[in-house]
Formats: sequence, C-alpha cells, structure tokens
Amino acid sequence: MSADTVIKLSQINNIVGIKEASGNLEQIAKIIEETKAKRSPEPFAPCYSERSEESRSAQGKLHEEPDNAQDRLREGSGKFLVYSGNDNDTLPILALGGYGVISVASHILGIQIKKMMEKFLNGEVQEAASIHRHLLPLLNTLFVVPNPVPIKYALNYLGFPVGKPRLPLVEPDEEPAQLIRATLARYKIDLPLPSSKQKSKGKSKNAK
Repeated sequence: MSADTVIKLSQINNIVGIKEASGNLEQIAKIIEETKAKRSPEPFAPCYSERSEESRSAQGKLHEEPDNAQDRLREGSGKFLVYSGNDNDTLPILALGGYGVISVASHILGIQIKKMMEKFLNGEVQEAASIHRHLLPLLNTLFVVPNPVPIKYALNYLGFPVGKPRLPLVEPDEEPAQLIRATLARYKIDLPLPSSKQKSKGKSKNAK
C-alpha cells in the first residue's frame, strides 16, 4: 500500500494505525509526518501499572516501568500510530516518530526487545542502538524464510509446541533450519525445555 493511500485512510476515525512492514523508511517517514496531526490526544491505557508488586519484584529491575516511558507513550495516543512490522526496523522507525512494534522476535527475545524500547523512550538512544545492533543478526535470521516459519521452528526447537506452519507454508529446509539453530546457540538461547524432544541438542548452559 502506498504512503498516499495510508495517509488518506488515516482520516477515517476508525482507522487508528498501521503495522508498517514495507522496509521503506522513506515511505514510513512520509506516513508519520503526514498523519502526525490527525486527532487530539486521548487518555492512554496503562501498559505497565496493572502488574502486581509481586510481579514487579519477581521479574526484577529490567521489567520495572521507566520514569518517563509512560509519558512518552501517552504522547502518541489519539493519533494515527505507526508500528514497526519488522523487528530489524523497529529502532529506525522509533527514531522517525513511530509508536512501537508488532514483534516476531519478542516470542524468544521479549526482555531484550522491551529493554531496547524503554531505553529509547527514556532518551538513552546509544544504549538502545547497542541492543539493536547486538540483536540484529538474530532478528534477520528470524526472517530467513517467510514469517512465521522461522519463529515457529525456533519455538518448537526450544520446547514450546506451537505446531507446524499452516499451508501453503511449510517447515524450513535443512539449510535455513541449521542457520536458525546455530544463531540460537550463538545467543545462548538454544537450551530446550526439559519436555522437549530436542533436549539433547541444547548445548548452552546459560540461556538468556
């Protein structure tokens, strides 16, 4: 869909945002610029505060709400929101004024993706960029064949029985499958759950 079409559609009140997965940063920038004044801000529902104190304590400092992140998120409410649809584009899209991400990688990198976004929202751009660069090879691997084939293969390999892709998609051939396994091992997230049939393949003792 072209940027001009998205901009026209943004004027319809029931259309409040888009998952942008074109990979075209010029197009994405145009959409963000031309839709930024769509409507007045409205109250934004809390995204962290509903968690219990026990949950906060158990999950540690990495999961605590940053001082300014909630205010930053409220700024986007009520406008036409542009979400990244590609994990490897998330940080560039945030830098252009995007709102967030509809993430594939968060199924296995939830903590890291969340931390990167919090760093960016709190103005710690260099720290966010460092996380992004570190994760980029894995993010790219998760799209080595059409989504959701790689992430489903990775989850099954790690012991989460999410099933096979639905036709016309099929499981990856051995070459991309081997790349996925090797990349998971590189990031030390290749240790399957005890119930996994693949447990003998897990070599990392320090899964993160």
